[in-house]
Amino acid sequence: MKQGLTRRLLLSFTAVLAVFALVVGGSFGYFFLKHTEEHHLADLRQMALSLAADMQGQPEAGLLTGGGEIPPRGRGMHHGMMHRAGRDNLQESSTAPETGQPLHCRRYYSSAPSDSQEGEALSLGRYLKQLNDISQCEVWVMDARTQDFSLYGEAAGMQYDEFSPAADEVVQQALQGRTVSSRDFTPLLSVPSLTIGTPLYGNDGSVRGVLLLHKHISDLQETQRQALLLFLLCLGAAFAASALLSLLLARRFLRPLQQMEAFAGELAAGKYGHSSGISRPDEIGSLARSLDTLSRKLEKARQQKEALDKMRQDFLASISHELRTPITVLRGGLELLSLTKDEGKRESCLAQMMTNILGLQRLVQDLFELSRLQNTDFAIETSEMNLTDALQDAVQAARQLAREKGLEIVLPPASPILLTGDYGRLRQMFLTVLDNAVKFSPPGSQVTVATRTEAKGWRICIKDQGCGIAAEELPHIFQRFRSKKEGGNREGTGLGLPIAKEIARRHGIEIECQSVAGEGTTFIFSGRC
Repeated sequence: MKQGLTRRLLLSFTAVLAVFALVVGGSFGYFFLKHTEEHHLADLRQMALSLAADMQGQPEAGLLTGGGEIPPRGRGMHHGMMHRAGRDNLQESSTAPETGQPLHCRRYYSSAPSDSQEGEALSLGRYLKQLNDISQCEVWVMDARTQDFSLYGEAAGMQYDEFSPAADEVVQQALQGRTVSSRDFTPLLSVPSLTIGTPLYGNDGSVRGVLLLHKHISDLQETQRQALLLFLLCLGAAFAASALLSLLLARRFLRPLQQMEAFAGELAAGKYGHSSGISRPDEIGSLARSLDTLSRKLEKARQQKEALDKMRQDFLASISHELRTPITVLRGGLELLSLTKDEGKRESCLAQMMTNILGLQRLVQDLFELSRLQNTDFAIETSEMNLTDALQDAVQAARQLAREKGLEIVLPPASPILLTGDYGRLRQMFLTVLDNAVKFSPPGSQVTVATRTEAKGWRICIKDQGCGIAAEELPHIFQRFRSKKEGGNREGTGLGLPIAKEIARRHGIEIECQSVAGEGTTFIFSGRC
């Protein structure tokens, strides 16, 4: 795994955080700028309305909106003459000859006293400066009668300006009694600005003029830039902290994966049976539990393989032993036949050789039978049958052997047990167990066969009074050749019980052996109805 996944996770987290930061930053910047501008505009509107209300009835406001005139003397005379000349000239045409747009006069007042400055002009200059200081804006006052603008400034004389249609529309709407906002005075002010226009009322309630407040956007933009810079600094710090946290989380996320990688390497090296040591209530924990289960199953499979290998070795050793004895006898008989002329000895050798050949034939037949039953592709013949009939048939055949040994086989009347199976194979299964019970029971004893049926299933028990089976040998009685070693049955092949076990397995029947040394053995067959 190395560090590739760590880098990919970190890059993924970083990309998500970057997109998040861009979306949040962009959204915040847009809405913050919009909100601050709207909030600033609302404050400016409120300031304009407050100033307009305060100016109502003040003498200086009356002079600025047509309530009086400044006597022509000194510089004030120059202003007044230009003012009157301007009005006289505009009587013929109040619009610009080139564009047809309206022309407006801007008249400047200063608060600095001079020898030529009239008292009223000085008072108006100070008044306009006071309005500028209060509002922190550039204040223009328009006379509704002359439509001339009065403003505070050091410029000499008057200036006639051609307003754009949009700017003139602001003035006209204010004259109609509405408070409006605009950006269209920017060309006149030479800097980006917000303008609020509101009407000025006389004592009689009529509109006597217009108050224009111009706020330079540069001040607002500087505030916005500082706020955005602060936000970006905070966002950068949050991004760095998030990146560090992402790295820590990525390493914490990858730690169990690295543990599972090491654990999988141990499994690949054949170290089974232990666990990964990871316990989590999530998908990683589920994967770890699956690996733990795999480890246990691999360990179990290894143990089964070792047991199977041991069984195979035991089987080869047993079959070699089983084949060596009759083959040795056959070889000795053939050598004896080739040397003796005595007819009696020849017949005895031939009889012994025939016995060994029949034993070999029975052994090969049992091995073939067992291998076929263990092969899942080998199909047994099945039909609807009564298991009790197969049991009674097997008991009848075993009674012939029991009479020769002076034994009694007891089978009480039994209820029918219906199932689908191979009649001959099931008879062979019961006969194998009954044959062993007869062989290992002492003369004059009794073999009892009992059946019992219930709502959920049935049981058949075959009990003898023989020598029993030792406790350490009991778990192995269904293995090949084991029964021949443990009970003194030297005549059999040691494959009868394994074949019976396979027949029961192919029919879904459970077979169990219970035995106590010196007290007898009981074989229990059980199944479901």
